[in-house]
Amino acid sequence: MIGRAEDRISNLPDSLVHHILSFLETNDVARTSVLSHRWNHIWTSIPNLEFEWDGWSKPRYLTDKFIDFVDGTLHRRCLSDNSIRKFHLTTSEHLDESLLHSWISSVVSRNVKDFSLFLCANDSSCIPLSFFTCASLTSFHLTVYPILDFPNYISFPRLKHLRLENIQLTNQCWSEKVFPNSPDLEELNLENCRFCDPSFCISVPTLKILRIDGTHGLDECALKIHAPNLVTLYYTGYVAKEYVLSSFLMLEEAVVHLSAPGPREEETGQVEAVRQFFRALTHVKCLTVKNPPLQAKYLPRNSTAYHNIKQLKITQEVNSDVAVIALLKVTPNLESLVIEKKEPFRGIGHVYEKKDDDNEDDGLTLDMLDTGCLFLHLKSVCFMPIIWGPKEISFLKVILRNARALQSLTVYHDNSRRPLKVAEQELMVEIQNFPRASESCTFKISIGSQ
Repeated sequence: MIGRAEDRISNLPDSLVHHILSFLETNDVARTSVLSHRWNHIWTSIPNLEFEWDGWSKPRYLTDKFIDFVDGTLHRRCLSDNSIRKFHLTTSEHLDESLLHSWISSVVSRNVKDFSLFLCANDSSCIPLSFFTCASLTSFHLTVYPILDFPNYISFPRLKHLRLENIQLTNQCWSEKVFPNSPDLEELNLENCRFCDPSFCISVPTLKILRIDGTHGLDECALKIHAPNLVTLYYTGYVAKEYVLSSFLMLEEAVVHLSAPGPREEETGQVEAVRQFFRALTHVKCLTVKNPPLQAKYLPRNSTAYHNIKQLKITQEVNSDVAVIALLKVTPNLESLVIEKKEPFRGIGHVYEKKDDDNEDDGLTLDMLDTGCLFLHLKSVCFMPIIWGPKEISFLKVILRNARALQSLTVYHDNSRRPLKVAEQELMVEIQNFPRASESCTFKISIGSQ
């Protein structure tokens, strides 16, 4: 006779069940209540609550159901003694301010640590004052499209991670209130934010990671950053009117994509701003530069300017070698080099073809790299051009002649973007027979699709 199967899931400890349920959205977690009588109650004590509602073009009664679900979930949580570790609320529809105020107050009273709020149609009046002095908060992600109006006193004594999206940045709010009163802040992420003041100051001595991505208004703003313990910097966007940057002595990695200066920038003095930015990176060890300035005058000329750089990746959408040559001349201790030349976007179906103006050299030529004192520490090279021609072959020859410690050379071509011609395939095969300073160097030719 077959005995009754043992219900092992219901016998799991609460902590393990909570961990399993943490991988589900809150509405899916609620559905698990049908699994057993015990689970009918345990889901109401889960530490992670995530609610998302897009009410666009949906009938109002569905929004009301969403409101009732969130309200009921938080009410049941208030009946338990467990704290709330994570609370994420995303809504594109206007919700009653007093209701949001009540929800956030309940979450704060449960010692929330990870708090994320995405509001498209509500202003900051829905955030209770108790939130701005939440002592338990360690991670804060805020996206609010209307203008924020924060109280005079703010204190986040345990806040380590701050992410802001579509926020209007003012010194009065962030530089004078939030940053000084977040003594443990380690990560700051600014995405699609707007700088509203003539200058904006980020002074956070504890900061280790800084991301500035797709921001607006920087061309009219002087950006000041004091972060002596910064380890990682990601910067994508427009060049600021001016940079006042501390020496990033601890900087390990920097990923930089500055909008290329043009005639207007030269007239307004932003050439000097680009110089200021790159001068602040002289201690970095791993540098990625996307679409670097086409003219060498934007980069340092000192041959040992970036003596700490071990890894360098250059991604560009033009065929000019100026930026590559200029950067290689100032990275004497380089160990790993990746060069990727991407096809500029010129419309769907366009196939890139090399033009004569791609050969602009700004006075810098490949011969300048053929000195015998560069590439002495270079161990690996990955080269990914758009088109194979004499310039690409000459570049590889220079590296092979001078890189005595080179261990591997990888040549890659994305065949899905532009199939190789027969002559180009033959050139790639010939690379293995080029004279080289390192007898132990291995070659790898890869033709595929990314």
